Amino acid sequence: SDLSIVMLDNYDPHNQTHLQMMKNAQRVGVVTTFRPRAVYENACTSNGFALKTSKLLGAADMTQAATDYFTPLGTIVQFFNKIGLVSKSIMESMDRMNEYAQDLVQGEREELFSINYWLVCQAPQ
Repeated sequence: SDLSIVMLDNYDPHNQTHLQMMKNAQRVGVVTTFRPRAVYENACTSNGFALKTSKLLGAADMTQAATDYFTPLGTIVQFFNKIGLVSKSIMESMDRMNEYAQDLVQGEREELFSINYWLVCQAPQ
């Protein structure tokens, strides 16, 4: 069983919007390699395993909830920046993370890619 980060069938690598969304999502993802879903499924079946589950679990709502939870902290961090307790580079990094997280959420909602895709392979008996 594996929870994977995958590109889904709706993702078009020739679509500049999809490509930019993917790049931004990779910047905030823990694992930056998004492979096509079929790569994982083929790895399972080509090694003699039976593919039992291949399912998008979805992470858009979870990611949005995390973003919504931490965004108010940005106001505090901005205040700390103004009084010199937090550097400008920290503020810029935080702003980029918030911006890129929105592409991660949108890409998940449009089923372009996912950070929460479940695969279950069973060994031959």
